[in-house]
Amino acid sequence: MSENDLIKNEILNQIRKLADEANGIPPGQKKFATVTGIKDHLWKAKIWLNWTDALAEAGFGPRKWVTGYEDEFLLGKLAELANKIGHFPSQGEIKFEGSKNPHFPGFGAFRTRWSMSELATAAAEYAVQAKNETLQSHAEEYLEKKPTVISPETETAKGEAKGHVYLQQIGDKYRIGQTNSVVGRYRQVQMETPTPVRYVHTILTDDPKGVEAYWHKRFEACKLPINGDWFALKASDVAAFKKWKKIW
Repeated sequence: MSENDLIKNEILNQIRKLADEANGIPPGQKKFATVTGIKDHLWKAKIWLNWTDALAEAGFGPRKWVTGYEDEFLLGKLAELANKIGHFPSQGEIKFEGSKNPHFPGFGAFRTRWSMSELATAAAEYAVQAKNETLQSHAEEYLEKKPTVISPETETAKGEAKGHVYLQQIGDKYRIGQTNSVVGRYRQVQMETPTPVRYVHTILTDDPKGVEAYWHKRFEACKLPINGDWFALKASDVAAFKKWKKIW
């Protein structure tokens, strides 16, 4: 057996081992090199052209390591990191943990779902449901320093205010509303009810009232006969709402 064959077998074995330790999610190229000490000059252009080819031969499709995570799994790992360092993790701390800890997801898994403010909001919601007061405190402290989850693109060049239309779930009921501060609205609603509040999705828009009215009318047949804009939505209704990230 040649030296390249030995290296190839070792790399494939290590990929599968790390994937087994991470609930079936194989490591990214940088994490693999950091954890195993096997640098890319040993295999690149000698055994495989790129890391995707190596993962494919190990039995893993492209980008599976990013898309395979469930939100709850990611937030659980984030909670572990927050508990470890004593505060809500920064982007750099998430990246560092992902590069050093083979059991921790890479930053890309978080980035594809949330901005940092959105991640903190999701973590706060997760903490309420998981009754994790420590994580909730860390996330809320982070959000207090960033009072809105609205990104810089939520302001036009002329400085015109914009906002979000949100889909909120409490128990088996859904509410559709509009706000200029998703975080502030979440805190307000959570204070009004002992039942955990979950933000299902938000749509960024320059016309919050108009977009809110559109969804109210679209789901008019599902409206519940109680005070407020409450709806009994089907999974297909929720999916339709979640298709939109921005309405400009």
